Amino acid sequence: PRLLWSPAVCWRGRARRGRCASQPTDSRGRWLQLTSLPSTVSLLHALRLVNLDGNQLEEVPEALCAITCLTELRANQNRIRQLPAMLAQLVKLQDLQLSYNELELLPREIGFNTSLTKLKLSYNRLVSVPAELAALSALRELQLTHNHLTGLPAALGALAPPDGRLSELALAANMFKAPFSHIMQRGTGATLRYLREQM
Repeated sequence: PRLLWSPAVCWRGRARRGRCASQPTDSRGRWLQLTSLPSTVSLLHALRLVNLDGNQLEEVPEALCAITCLTELRANQNRIRQLPAMLAQLVKLQDLQLSYNELELLPREIGFNTSLTKLKLSYNRLVSVPAELAALSALRELQLTHNHLTGLPAALGALAPPDGRLSELALAANMFKAPFSHIMQRGTGATLRYLREQM
Protein backbone atom coordinates (compact mmCIF):
# COMPACT_ATOMS: atom_id res chain seq x y z
CA PRO A 1 0.00 0.00 0.00
CA ARG A 2 1.13 3.53 -0.71
CA LEU A 3 2.31 5.86 2.01
CA LEU A 4 0.33 8.95 2.96
CA TRP A 5 2.44 11.39 4.92
CA SER A 6 1.42 14.24 7.17
CA PRO A 7 3.85 16.30 9.30
CA ALA A 8 2.63 14.57 12.44
CA VAL A 9 2.17 10.96 11.49
CA CYS A 10 2.72 8.48 8.71
CA TRP A 11 -0.53 6.86 7.55
CA ARG A 12 -0.27 3.61 5.64
CA GLY A 13 -3.26 2.58 3.58
CA ARG A 14 -5.45 3.19 0.58
CA ALA A 15 -7.64 6.26 0.70
CA ARG A 16 -10.66 4.85 -1.06
CA ARG A 17 -14.06 6.40 -0.81
CA GLY A 18 -17.20 4.46 -0.09
CA ARG A 19 -15.85 0.96 0.47
CA CYS A 20 -13.37 -0.93 2.57
CA ALA A 21 -10.05 -2.06 1.17
CA SER A 22 -9.66 -5.73 0.33
CA GLN A 23 -6.52 -5.92 2.50
CA PRO A 24 -6.18 -4.61 6.08
CA THR A 25 -4.72 -1.12 6.23
CA ASP A 26 -3.52 0.76 9.25
CA SER A 27 -2.23 4.00 10.70
CA ARG A 28 0.36 4.14 13.40
CA GLY A 29 0.72 7.33 15.36
CA ARG A 30 2.18 5.92 18.55
CA TRP A 31 4.30 7.92 20.98
CA LEU A 32 4.38 11.11 18.91
CA GLN A 33 2.95 13.43 21.60
CA LEU A 34 -0.05 14.18 19.38
CA THR A 35 -2.71 16.46 20.86
CA SER A 36 -5.04 16.30 17.85
CA LEU A 37 -5.46 14.85 14.37
CA PRO A 38 -6.19 16.75 11.16
CA SER A 39 -9.80 16.61 9.99
CA THR A 40 -8.57 15.19 6.67
CA VAL A 41 -8.04 11.87 8.46
CA SER A 42 -11.74 11.27 7.80
CA LEU A 43 -10.91 10.92 4.08
CA LEU A 44 -8.93 7.72 4.72
CA HIS A 45 -12.00 5.53 4.33
CA ALA A 46 -10.03 2.29 3.95
CA LEU A 47 -8.36 2.39 7.37
CA ARG A 48 -9.11 -0.61 9.53
CA LEU A 49 -6.56 -0.12 12.32
CA VAL A 50 -5.67 3.13 14.08
CA ASN A 51 -3.08 3.02 16.84
CA LEU A 52 -2.66 6.23 18.83
CA ASP A 53 -1.15 4.78 21.99
CA GLY A 54 1.00 7.01 24.14
CA ASN A 55 0.03 10.47 22.95
CA GLN A 56 -1.55 13.55 24.58
CA LEU A 57 -5.08 13.33 23.19
CA GLU A 58 -7.85 14.59 25.47
CA GLU A 59 -10.64 13.20 23.30
CA VAL A 60 -11.16 10.69 20.55
CA PRO A 61 -11.04 12.81 17.38
CA GLU A 62 -14.48 12.96 15.77
CA ALA A 63 -12.81 12.69 12.36
CA LEU A 64 -12.10 9.04 13.13
CA CYS A 65 -15.82 8.40 13.51
CA ALA A 66 -16.26 8.93 9.77
CA ILE A 67 -13.98 5.99 8.94
CA THR A 68 -16.70 3.37 8.88
CA CYS A 69 -14.36 0.54 7.82
CA LEU A 70 -12.45 0.85 11.10
CA THR A 71 -12.31 -2.44 13.00
CA GLU A 72 -9.64 -1.65 15.62
CA LEU A 73 -8.99 1.58 17.51
CA ARG A 74 -6.26 1.87 20.13
CA ALA A 75 -5.70 5.02 22.13
CA ASN A 76 -4.20 3.70 25.35
CA GLN A 77 -2.07 5.98 27.52
CA ASN A 78 -3.49 9.34 26.52
CA ARG A 79 -5.51 11.92 28.48
CA ILE A 80 -8.91 11.13 27.02
CA ARG A 81 -11.74 12.37 29.23
CA GLN A 82 -14.78 11.59 27.11
CA LEU A 83 -15.91 9.68 24.06
CA PRO A 84 -17.96 11.26 21.29
CA ALA A 85 -21.48 9.96 20.74
CA MET A 86 -20.49 9.76 17.07
CA LEU A 87 -18.41 6.70 17.94
CA ALA A 88 -21.66 4.80 17.35
CA GLN A 89 -21.09 5.30 13.61
CA LEU A 90 -18.23 2.79 13.70
CA VAL A 91 -20.52 -0.18 13.16
CA LYS A 92 -17.64 -2.48 12.14
CA LEU A 93 -15.47 -1.68 15.16
CA GLN A 94 -14.44 -4.92 16.87
CA ASP A 95 -11.61 -3.90 19.18
CA LEU A 96 -11.65 -0.66 21.22
CA GLN A 97 -8.75 -0.06 23.61
CA LEU A 98 -8.75 3.03 25.84
CA SER A 99 -6.87 1.97 28.96
CA TYR A 100 -4.73 4.42 30.95
CA ASN A 101 -6.84 7.49 30.23
CA GLU A 102 -9.07 9.80 32.29
CA LEU A 103 -12.53 8.57 31.32
CA GLU A 104 -15.23 9.08 33.94
CA LEU A 105 -18.30 8.13 31.90
CA LEU A 106 -19.17 6.27 28.71
CA PRO A 107 -21.81 7.53 26.29
CA ARG A 108 -24.97 5.44 26.08
CA GLU A 109 -24.45 5.36 22.33
CA ILE A 110 -21.70 2.79 22.81
CA GLY A 111 -24.51 0.26 22.77
CA PHE A 112 -24.73 0.78 19.01
CA ASN A 113 -21.21 -0.59 18.47
CA THR A 114 -22.62 -4.10 18.26
CA SER A 115 -19.61 -5.55 16.42
CA LEU A 116 -17.35 -5.03 19.44
CA THR A 117 -15.67 -8.21 20.67
CA LYS A 118 -13.04 -6.50 22.87
CA LEU A 119 -13.50 -3.43 25.05
CA LYS A 120 -10.54 -2.45 27.23
CA LEU A 121 -11.09 0.42 29.65
CA SER A 122 -8.78 -0.37 32.57
CA TYR A 123 -6.95 2.36 34.49
CA ASN A 124 -9.47 5.13 33.99
CA ARG A 125 -11.77 7.04 36.37
CA LEU A 126 -15.04 5.38 35.51
CA VAL A 127 -17.64 5.70 38.25
CA SER A 128 -20.27 3.77 36.33
CA VAL A 129 -20.91 2.04 33.00
CA PRO A 130 -24.15 2.35 31.03
CA ALA A 131 -26.69 -0.45 30.89
CA GLU A 132 -26.53 -0.11 27.11
CA LEU A 133 -23.37 -2.24 27.18
CA ALA A 134 -25.77 -5.16 27.43
CA ALA A 135 -26.56 -4.65 23.73
CA LEU A 136 -23.02 -5.74 22.80
CA SER A 137 -23.94 -9.38 22.28
CA ALA A 138 -20.70 -10.14 20.37
CA LEU A 139 -18.51 -8.92 23.25
CA ARG A 140 -16.03 -11.56 24.44
CA GLU A 141 -13.66 -9.47 26.57
CA LEU A 142 -14.48 -6.53 28.85
CA GLN A 143 -11.69 -5.04 30.95
CA LEU A 144 -12.67 -2.54 33.64
CA THR A 145 -9.92 -2.97 36.24
CA HIS A 146 -8.52 -0.04 38.23
CA ASN A 147 -11.47 2.31 37.96
CA HIS A 148 -13.83 3.83 40.57
CA LEU A 149 -16.79 1.51 39.99
CA THR A 150 -19.08 0.73 42.90
CA GLY A 151 -21.52 -1.43 40.95
CA LEU A 152 -22.52 -2.76 37.56
CA PRO A 153 -25.90 -2.61 35.79
CA ALA A 154 -27.83 -5.85 36.24
CA ALA A 155 -28.53 -5.72 32.50
CA LEU A 156 -24.94 -6.87 31.86
CA GLY A 157 -26.06 -10.32 32.94
CA ALA A 158 -27.49 -10.63 29.42
CA LEU A 159 -23.92 -10.90 28.11
CA ALA A 160 -23.59 -14.38 29.60
CA PRO A 161 -23.90 -17.35 27.25
CA PRO A 162 -25.99 -18.54 25.53
CA ASP A 163 -27.48 -15.10 24.76
CA GLY A 164 -24.11 -13.36 24.91
CA ARG A 165 -20.49 -14.36 24.39
CA LEU A 166 -18.67 -12.65 27.25
CA SER A 167 -15.99 -15.00 28.56
CA GLU A 168 -13.57 -12.54 30.19
CA LEU A 169 -14.78 -9.83 32.57
CA ALA A 170 -11.93 -8.14 34.45
CA LEU A 171 -13.05 -6.04 37.44
CA ALA A 172 -10.18 -5.99 39.96
CA ALA A 173 -9.15 -2.85 41.85
CA ASN A 174 -12.49 -1.05 41.90
CA MET A 175 -14.71 0.03 44.82
CA PHE A 176 -17.22 -2.81 44.89
CA LYS A 177 -18.73 -3.85 48.23
CA ALA A 178 -20.04 -7.17 49.50
CA PRO A 179 -21.67 -9.33 48.36
CA PHE A 180 -20.63 -8.35 44.83
CA SER A 181 -16.96 -7.93 45.75
CA HIS A 182 -16.89 -11.58 46.88
CA ILE A 183 -18.86 -12.93 43.93
CA MET A 184 -16.63 -11.29 41.32
CA GLN A 185 -13.65 -13.15 42.78
CA ARG A 186 -15.27 -16.39 41.64
CA GLY A 187 -14.81 -15.43 38.01
CA THR A 188 -16.72 -14.20 35.00
CA GLY A 189 -19.37 -16.91 34.99
CA ALA A 190 -20.38 -16.41 38.61
CA THR A 191 -20.41 -12.63 38.21
CA LEU A 192 -22.67 -12.71 35.16
CA ARG A 193 -25.02 -15.21 36.78
CA TYR A 194 -25.34 -12.93 39.80
CA LEU A 195 -26.10 -9.93 37.61
CA ARG A 196 -28.68 -11.87 35.64
CA GLU A 197 -30.42 -12.88 38.85
CA GLN A 198 -30.76 -9.18 39.71
CA MET A 199 -32.55 -8.36 36.45
